[in-house]
Amino acid sequence: MKGLLMCLFIAPCLALANEDSVLTWDAVSNAAEYHVQRKAEDCTLPDGAPWIDLNMVPHPTTTYTDPQVAEGLIVCYRVSASAAGRQAESDWSNRAEKTVPFVKRGAPANLIVN
Repeated sequence: MKGLLMCLFIAPCLALANEDSVLTWDAVSNAAEYHVQRKAEDCTLPDGAPWIDLNMVPHPTTTYTDPQVAEGLIVCYRVSASAAGRQAESDWSNRAEKTVPFVKRGAPANLIVN
């Protein structure tokens, strides 16, 4: 599911790619870095699950691939922009949610009966 495209003023606007947990957002012109967070919870729920800092992405990069999402989870992401060292941090972006599908396993082969 793609994130909403409603954005806060000067905060990044976040969206997710369909198949992978690849986040993309709009650049903020005066940002030095972006901070990516994730929680294992539906984005529409109140903040019950803790937000986890995933990574700092240097400007002008506006993508991040989350390599640590377990299959079958619903995850929610957000991004902020800041000056170097997380100074003058923006508001958080819109939230983007993804349900990570289960990966289909291969079928067992070479079954025999003795």
